[in-house]
Amino acid sequence: MSPVDTPSADSGALAAGLPSHLTGVSLQSLRAAIGRLDGQLADADARAVSDELFAVADMLDREPVLRRTLSDPSTDPAARAGLVARLLGSQLQPASVAAVSGLVEARWANPHDLADAVEALGRQSLLAAAERDDALDDTEDELFRFGRILESEPRLISALTDRSVPAANRVGLLDRLVGDRVRPATRILIERAIVSPRTRSLVGTIEELSAAAALRHGRVVARVRSSVALSDGQQERLQASLRSIYRREVALQIEVDPTLLGGMVVSVGDDVIDGSAATALEAARRGFGGRR
Repeated sequence: MSPVDTPSADSGALAAGLPSHLTGVSLQSLRAAIGRLDGQLADADARAVSDELFAVADMLDREPVLRRTLSDPSTDPAARAGLVARLLGSQLQPASVAAVSGLVEARWANPHDLADAVEALGRQSLLAAAERDDALDDTEDELFRFGRILESEPRLISALTDRSVPAANRVGLLDRLVGDRVRPATRILIERAIVSPRTRSLVGTIEELSAAAALRHGRVVARVRSSVALSDGQQERLQASLRSIYRREVALQIEVDPTLLGGMVVSVGDDVIDGSAATALEAARRGFGGRR
């Protein structure tokens, strides 16, 4: 494979699983909050915490004045946390209050980033619950497979994301698609991506969720499009190569794509390593076309 963009261990790929639109101070604040979350969940019902955090994210979406107040960098962080305690302390578990308080004490590029961060912590809490139930691998795989279904069915994406259609109808369509054939965490995460979308496309959000599940195992996700099925030995060599680049375990998500004509394309977060014959032929065509 010849790289189009040479990946590195400090690239944006290692942020896979986090909302891709968050940058700078907002991304730093969210990373710090995620680093605290497992400790906050230690003695808590992680599934209940996720439900509560999703409810807080919805509230912040509905209440722009509160959203601005809780993210105002000109006010005392302790005062913002105190407001959370007064508003929510009697309604939420201590772990949920601690998680939200930590977020409002941090700095955000804009108020919407705070709501997005609360949603992200809700996702992380739900993945923690799946991990406790030994369902994290299944959840990761189910999210990946649902994302591939979406990629092959543009009309399905439109049906699930059409905001002119009542949310209940879109959720009903999701129920008909997956029913009880996926883990509860998978079902909830997909529903949230449909009824409470952030800035990414639905497919992009599902990819982030799958990557977040992998990262709970300390792995990054490599999406591999190969012109032919890879043998076990080829998969092992590819994993070893990517592991040496990213200095982490790598989860391969492989799909066969004959249109590549030969070779493969590997994507890890924002990094793309394109070793496909189709790309090489296109580059050669452009080269010949430019000669006089």
